[in-house]
Amino acid sequence: FYYSPAFRNAKVENKKVPVRFDPMDAGRVFAFVDGKWTVCHSEYHSTFAGRSAKEVAIATKELYQRLSQAGKEFNLTSAKLANFIASEEAEKLVRSQRVADRETKSALRVIQGGGYS
Repeated sequence: FYYSPAFRNAKVENKKVPVRFDPMDAGRVFAFVDGKWTVCHSEYHSTFAGRSAKEVAIATKELYQRLSQAGKEFNLTSAKLANFIASEEAEKLVRSQRVADRETKSALRVIQGGGYS
C-alpha cells in the first residue's frame, strides 16, 4: 500500500490513476494526480526504501516458499514481508542482488552525466 496526501483531493477519491514504480526503490511509487506525478510512500517506507524491485521479489519468493512449506493456510501481507525483509536472514539472501543493483545505479549516474561515485 502506498499513500500521498494528494489522494485527499475529492477529484481523485475512489478513482483509478496511472501509477509508475521506481525499480530501484520499492519504498515509493509515482501516481499521476491532478495533472502531475506525485510521490507516494509505502506504509513500510522505512523498510522498503532503497531496496530494488528485484530484492523485494527475491524476499517475497523465499517467504512464500517458507510459509507454504509449513503446510498451513496463510496470507502473505505487506507487514509479514516488511518484517522478513528487515531480518538478517533476508539481508543475506538478497546481498548479491544489492551489489548488482548498486553497480547498476552507479552506471546510470554516469550515463546521466552524474560522474562516478
